[in-house]
Amino acid sequence: MYLPYIRIFFLFYREILIIENDHELAENDTENYLTNPVNAYKLINRLHNNWDKYEDQISEAFSK
Repeated sequence: MYLPYIRIFFLFYREILIIENDHELAENDTENYLTNPVNAYKLINRLHNNWDKYEDQISEAFSK
């Protein structure tokens, strides 16, 4: 019964840890962080693709 909620929690928790790590790196040297094409790609990818994935998973879990 609670398994979907636990799975979603850990999915978000893992993503939050990744975001916090990237945020710390960007905070130390924002200009160099954002001008790095790999970092810029990761940021855009996370905001565009992953957000839809998480939104779908939450909707699916709460619709059951």
